Amino acid sequence: MEYLELGSVPSGEDCADHEDADQNRKECRLYKAQLERIFGIPDRLEDDIFFAVKSFKHEDGRYYQVVISYDDDNAEAAKLAARIANNLPDEWDDRSLRKLKGNKEAIATVKQDRAKHKKEKISKSVQDVREAYEVGKEIADLVFNVLERIF
Repeated sequence: MEYLELGSVPSGEDCADHEDADQNRKECRLYKAQLERIFGIPDRLEDDIFFAVKSFKHEDGRYYQVVISYDDDNAEAAKLAARIANNLPDEWDDRSLRKLKGNKEAIATVKQDRAKHKKEKISKSVQDVREAYEVGKEIADLVFNVLERIF
């Protein structure tokens, strides 16, 4: 069996410090359950591919990650593992958030924080476009001036 590391939480979420092994394992269990809900493994492949929480050595002890283990002799299982690894969620789903945070107010706060973060990213992108436009105008002016001198 081979495996691919999928992380301990969705890629856009904060995770527990590796020193907090209990919280790290809890997050991994929740993430594993979320991945199982999202990607459901077909019954015919249940012996050839599955999610697991794996322990890894670290200089300060151990940490945990969710992995997808698969039989590399089974082409369908290997393809599915790669597809899953390339399509991981960025955020906790509501079910995981409820278990992680424990109440609806916490979920609302997380969603507000996400919306604020997305708005900030969009504002930054708009600013980047404006700056690129200004640079483009300066370059166009320089090219125009050079062409005027030549002709």
